[in-house]
Amino acid sequence: MAQFIAMLRQLFFNHKVSVADPHSHINKWYFECYGREYNYTEINERLKAYYDRLKHPDSPHTSVWDEVTQYDENCNSEESKRFLKSILSDVRKPPEFPILLSHNNTLSTLGGGKGGVKKMQITGLPELELRATRDRLGNIKPTYCGILTNTNEQGEMVQQAIIVEPDWMNVDYLLRKFPYLSDGHSAASNNTQIQGQPRSQILQNIDLDKKPIDVDIIDGNREDGNINDSPSSSFPVKFEEISETQAIKHISELTGLSEDVVNAVIQALRKQESESEIVQNIMGYKGRKYQKGKNFLATIKEFL
Repeated sequence: MAQFIAMLRQLFFNHKVSVADPHSHINKWYFECYGREYNYTEINERLKAYYDRLKHPDSPHTSVWDEVTQYDENCNSEESKRFLKSILSDVRKPPEFPILLSHNNTLSTLGGGKGGVKKMQITGLPELELRATRDRLGNIKPTYCGILTNTNEQGEMVQQAIIVEPDWMNVDYLLRKFPYLSDGHSAASNNTQIQGQPRSQILQNIDLDKKPIDVDIIDGNREDGNINDSPSSSFPVKFEEISETQAIKHISELTGLSEDVVNAVIQALRKQESESEIVQNIMGYKGRKYQKGKNFLATIKEFL
C-alpha cells in the first residue's frame, strides 16, 4: 500500500521517491532504495539526507521508511531519536512527505515520547492500520480492510473503516496503465499534455468503479487485541453492496461487539426502537459508557 501511495504521488504530483528499507533485498521496490541486507549505516545516511532536505528544500519528495521501529536501536541515536518529532513538526512547510511503516505504533518504538511527541502524534500523524489473518497453516494473509485514524476539521481524532481493492490498488495495476513509471518517470509536469492526454483526463485511465471485494474476516490480528475504545467510524460500503452477513461480521470486527449483538441492534433499528433503549438494554452501555455505545450505534446506522 505504501508503494501504491508513493507511486500515485509520483504520477500526479511529480514527487521524487526514495525508500529506506533494511529488508529491501526481500521486498520489491520500484524506487531508489537504501538499506539492503540490514544496512542501517546506509539508512542512517538517509536520515541525514532527510534533515538536509528540510534545510534546503527543493522538489517534492516522498520518503518511505520501512521497519522504522528498528531505527532507534540500529541507527545513530542522535539522528533517530528526533526523527518522529521532526516528521510531526518540521515537514509542515518543506515539500517533504514521509510514509512510515512499522508493526507497532507505540511512542517507544517510534523514537521516544519526550517533548510533547504524544500529543503531536495524536493530532498530526494519520495512521492506516491494515489488518491481517492467518490461514490454517499459520501463514499471514491480508483481509483487505483496515482502519484509518486521522483528525477531522474540528481537530477531533476520528476513525474510518477502509476497504482495499486488490484489483487496482496495487503497483502492478499502475504500471500496466503507466509503464513509464517503472523507469522512474512521472506523468505529472507543467505540460498540459501527458503522453497525448490532458492532465484533467488522466484519472479516467484508472477504473475506480468496482464494488468492494467479498472479504471473510476471521481474525483482525491487531497487536493489542482490543478495539473496543474506537470512536464512531465512517464506512465506505452499504448493505446493498455486500451481504448483510458480511456487513455484520465487518461491524463486529471493527467495534468489538459480538455478531449477535450487532444483529440485534440492526433488528431493533428496523423496528424503530429508541436509541437509548438500544444502547442501554441491547448493547449494554450505561452510565459513563453510554456515549461509547452511542458512537457504536452511529457506526452501525451508517450501514443501513
